[in-house]
Amino acid sequence: MTFRSILPGISVQYITACSHPLGYKVSPGENRLWLAGGDCRKTCYNINIMDDHHKAFRKGAFWQITAPLVLGGVAILSFGVWAAIEAAGGADVSRYAEISAVFLVIPALFLSVLPLALLILLIYGLTRLMHILPEGTRRVRLFLERVQKMVTDISTKMVEPILWIKSAGAGLRSIFKRRP
Repeated sequence: MTFRSILPGISVQYITACSHPLGYKVSPGENRLWLAGGDCRKTCYNINIMDDHHKAFRKGAFWQITAPLVLGGVAILSFGVWAAIEAAGGADVSRYAEISAVFLVIPALFLSVLPLALLILLIYGLTRLMHILPEGTRRVRLFLERVQKMVTDISTKMVEPILWIKSAGAGLRSIFKRRP
């Protein structure tokens, strides 16, 4: 649905999805037209509220994103400079290398515990299933064999009269057939 400006110098900024006639009102001190409907289920889009949320996001984004990244980068850089100064001074940096290797391995160990636990649970579950499955499949097989026997017996009994008539007819024809 498109709306044209009904007042000069005022642009349409808010649109609702109302199916009834809309009421128009102008927000005080603004050049925006607000389309307001009585019992609309969808509220009007208000650009001022969006601007306020965007400003609040920008303020929070600095302390939540930018500041931790900058502080972390400065910390890593300072540790690197400190290690270079210590190594140039003749200090034993192999100890720090071993400590850092431990700190690098610890997260990998913790992250590998979850897949290991999942693998152990899968092995346990499959072992239990292998003990349960033969008994269950034996029962199903026996039931299907009984169904097969019943179907075979019923079909044999249904076809028996037809085969008896045909075989009797064939026997009679062979008796009365002329032999050369």
